[in-house]
Amino acid sequence: EGRGIGDLPFVSASLSIPDFYQTLYAALRENGPVPVSGEDGCRAVRAWELIGQSARDGRTLTVEL
Repeated sequence: EGRGIGDLPFVSASLSIPDFYQTLYAALRENGPVPVSGEDGCRAVRAWELIGQSARDGRTLTVEL
């Protein structure tokens, strides 16, 4: 069973934004390691989509990621 977004465990970022993009660049151009997994990337994109939907609708959404 999925968890609501409010039930997600605390996550701390290990990369600053410039570090993230530098690592992403290296992954794409220099065949380096990727900064996040595909699953984590998809979850982040989905969370931002739901944030936008919530703002457009003017209501709080209950979500499972």
